[in-house]
Amino acid sequence: MSKESSPLSRRRSVLLWIAAGTTVLSATGLVLSSMIKSPAQLAAETQAPARTRLTAVVQSRVLRETVVLRGTVAQARTLDATPTSVFEAQRLVVTGIRAKAGDWVKEGQVVGEVSGRPVILLRGDFPAYRDIRPGSAGKDVTQLQKALRSLGYSVDDESTMGWSTKAALRKLYTSLGFAVPDTGETDNEAVAAARARAKEANRLRDQAPPAGKPAAATVADQADSDLEQLEARTGTMMPLGEVIFVPAFPARVAQLGQAVGREVQAPFLRLSVGQVIASGDLTGADPRGIKTGQPAQLAIGSETFPGKVTSIGATQKKDGDAGDAGPPSFTVVVTPDKPLNTKFISAEARLTVVVKSSQKPVLVVPVAAVSAGADSQTYVTVAGPGDGEKVVVVTVDDSGDGYLAIRGPGLKAGDEVLVGAP
Repeated sequence: MSKESSPLSRRRSVLLWIAAGTTVLSATGLVLSSMIKSPAQLAAETQAPARTRLTAVVQSRVLRETVVLRGTVAQARTLDATPTSVFEAQRLVVTGIRAKAGDWVKEGQVVGEVSGRPVILLRGDFPAYRDIRPGSAGKDVTQLQKALRSLGYSVDDESTMGWSTKAALRKLYTSLGFAVPDTGETDNEAVAAARARAKEANRLRDQAPPAGKPAAATVADQADSDLEQLEARTGTMMPLGEVIFVPAFPARVAQLGQAVGREVQAPFLRLSVGQVIASGDLTGADPRGIKTGQPAQLAIGSETFPGKVTSIGATQKKDGDAGDAGPPSFTVVVTPDKPLNTKFISAEARLTVVVKSSQKPVLVVPVAAVSAGADSQTYVTVAGPGDGEKVVVVTVDDSGDGYLAIRGPGLKAGDEVLVGAP
């Protein structure tokens, strides 16, 4: 059986090899046919691609030139204050701290203690410069009276520090838990003696016989007058070292005092006060056209706020340990048109200042759409239907933020012009 099958097996092997060879030759033919290209195919494949036309739309809008810089949100003013004297104290020692950096403080609040006495914040435009004593008159007295009214105390329209002002101060100190300051023990003793004399003189007047009443009444009236005058210039007072007048609230503590038990050093208190603004530094010797009063925009996160430039001033930076002058720069302050929420304080802001504006809409195109010819004329190429093009000679009036304001015959908003045309 094995001998009869041997020739048949050999014939089958030969047929299989022939089939395999045919398959290989067919595949090789396909590969070769894909690699062989006609001259027409080669020309088509090596031909330059059709030109792609890049266009921009002619716009009608106000053309602006802007300067953008980074800034930080803060309050407009910084106020430094340090007690220079303390009622009935020989040394200025920090004995209490009642706030810390970053805290918001309000009028009527005690922020700290110096030599056992309070340091009180009151509303006022200028700093205290003297002890305000009974009978005193002046702008500081008027400021104190307004501050007490602002806290809700009743104060008459007094031209001096009189009875109602002293009464309001006594209520304030009592509410804060501190002894009421006055003009001193000597004055207190003098008032007590004058009060006793007036009391006795009035008693004698009441008991005097008819013949002696006129004289007794004169003595009693004089005693009453002396007491009234003495009380008017003594008693409750506002010590210089116990009040800090702050021009605006809310105010934020930037720095407060030193360690309890240490002598007071300046500044004892540093407050950030006033309207919330943003400021940034513009490096360079040229402010790049920025001036006060120019419109601006604040961008804080995803929110934007219109405003204007309220100040710009040259600054000089120092270069680290070397102490050499750094590059010149300008500090630009932008104030929002409407009060900004204090939650934005310390946030980074993007300041965009409009340094130039066309005021009214003009036709504008990207700078790359305008070309200059050999004859010094400027022109744009207007794209027409299909591959149509029309060259229009234009006059360039102004520039800003990568655009040019142009005028040309027949040119109108909505036209498409080639960008980067030679």
